[in-house]
Amino acid sequence: MDHLIKIIQFDGDKNEARNIGFSRSSGNFVIYSDEDMIPEENLIEECSKYVKKFDALIIPEYGTSTEKFISKIYSLEKELVDSDPNALTPRLFKRSLFKNNEMPFDRKYGVLDEWGFNLKLDEKKPKVGKIKFSSYAVIDSSTIETRIKKSFKKGQWIRSIFKVNKEEGLRRSNPVKRGIQFYASKLYYFKKTPIIFTALLLIKLLDATFFFLGLFTSFIKQPYENKSKIKLIK
Repeated sequence: MDHLIKIIQFDGDKNEARNIGFSRSSGNFVIYSDEDMIPEENLIEECSKYVKKFDALIIPEYGTSTEKFISKIYSLEKELVDSDPNALTPRLFKRSLFKNNEMPFDRKYGVLDEWGFNLKLDEKKPKVGKIKFSSYAVIDSSTIETRIKKSFKKGQWIRSIFKVNKEEGLRRSNPVKRGIQFYASKLYYFKKTPIIFTALLLIKLLDATFFFLGLFTSFIKQPYENKSKIKLIK
């Protein structure tokens, strides 16, 4: 009798973790999440209602807001991102979209794991849907320092996207459309939560600054990829 859950331990990055999970999966659909994401109780049940109509599903995410000020900022950010179709990536897809020897998540995209997956998924021309009543709760405990470090790394890795698809690279890094225009269209949030919205804009400005700084430094030195050794646990 097969076990429902298989535990795999290895030294590597998030892309490899997802590829290993995909290669060892045997069902008709694959769903992936991160360590900071908690699925709602009826998430899989609702997804099952959509899989007959779609090849891939976008699952909404919302930030878990606490009394901490920074938590409220991240929660608002998740709410805004969920309304931006250009920022959403399917987290459930038909396994048959990819062959057994294909790796949906490519290491060459580094920390841009979901952006790279989006590129590969688009090549399959799937019919993409979005579930409505269930979601992932995301516990974002990152500090401002860890955020800007991640933004810097994203800037370093964005060249990998440009090399494969310039249009996608521009879409992902356009400061006017994804920054100024998008947040200008959300100014009504300023009336609801002026302090939190203003703080979010300042954080996004910091993110953008370090993102483009990372992009600039990538022309001097490309990010380094570690080779990993996979260890399976029986």
